Amino acid sequence: MLDRLPYQDVWKASTLPGEVVYGLLFFAIATAASALIRITTRKLSHRHHHYWKDWTAILFLSQLAQVGVYILCFILYAHLIPSLHALAAALLTGASVLTLVLGLGSQNILGNVAAGLSVLLYRPFTMGDTITVSAPTGYETGRVEKISLSHTILRMADGRRVNVPNGVIVNQSTIVDDRPPGTVKPPPETKPEV
Repeated sequence: MLDRLPYQDVWKASTLPGEVVYGLLFFAIATAASALIRITTRKLSHRHHHYWKDWTAILFLSQLAQVGVYILCFILYAHLIPSLHALAAALLTGASVLTLVLGLGSQNILGNVAAGLSVLLYRPFTMGDTITVSAPTGYETGRVEKISLSHTILRMADGRRVNVPNGVIVNQSTIVDDRPPGTVKPPPETKPEV
């Protein structure tokens, strides 16, 4: 008698009620995991803000992890539901073609994002440092106000804000002066030749 009850189809992935239940279950798992990542990042930022001068990298990795959780849950859901196997293959093919077209069309943007990851991971400078970069108008010196994935914002002494693409910063020599303002570094001592 128990094998004839209608609610047993709910847990079979090959039935419509099962697809809906598993879809809701995977969505709930992804939402909970994303919220956990968001809450953990927020708690870290409040408790350990003095360890980090720049939270851009942590916030980026947090958002990337949240998107990754949703993508992973969708892939697992598509793998579990038999009717989505063909759709998953078609989506993979379509995504491959779309990635190729977008990659060719946005080489500069992707180059700046890759350079931004390099700046965020290797930290050649941090927010608050004074850097000198080559610009079309000549050399520009300013204080780093913000570092994002695509560009770095410099505040010049005259109040101007200059957006420098990260690709420019990575592909050239950048002078970093991380001394506190007002300090003067003495010239190096030279020994006379005898």
